[in-house]
Amino acid sequence: AKTTSTMIRSFTRCALRTSKHVASVSPLSFSRQFAVGRSSSVRLQQLEAQAHSALRTLSHPRYDWALGTLDTDVLDVAVVGGGQAGVAAAYGLMRDRVTRVRVFDRGSRGKEGPWDTYCRMPHLRTPKQLTGLDMGVSSLTFQAFYEATAGERAWQELDKIPTLLWNDYLLWFRDTTGVDVANDSDVSSIRFDSKRDLFTLT
Repeated sequence: AKTTSTMIRSFTRCALRTSKHVASVSPLSFSRQFAVGRSSSVRLQQLEAQAHSALRTLSHPRYDWALGTLDTDVLDVAVVGGGQAGVAAAYGLMRDRVTRVRVFDRGSRGKEGPWDTYCRMPHLRTPKQLTGLDMGVSSLTFQAFYEATAGERAWQELDKIPTLLWNDYLLWFRDTTGVDVANDSDVSSIRFDSKRDLFTLT
């Protein structure tokens, strides 16, 4: 993994770039468990548009938490670990208008967390209906993602969520919400710079 160096501000009041929510998403990279056909790809694009619309509608609070800075290498928040929890934390901060948020993970894209690395179970043990990562936005739920790619009937017939498919959903979620994840980035130390009143990550 490559080494990264950046700074984060030493205060906790922070901010959200609304454009991150409405930006075009990156091409999806689905696992060997799942293939997206042409019709389902269209439905997925429609779902992403619905999610972007919902996020614009829910754009509250109105103002950013932190003032901008001319230092392009300074973050408001750095999240170390790009698995499910790290992506959820970054998304929650963005919802509260925290602008400069970046997630760092030493793994390559799709290898964050246990799902396609060391996890042995082929299916999640939790019921498929449970939500949480979406934070109340229905178009960001796993059910909405699954129905857009496999159909409503397939959702009704689904028992447990395949582990690799859950990994695909997390990748789609982060792309759709605009969470900034720096893959192949190993954070080895965090030091406080008293002169600049910043924390330095290396």
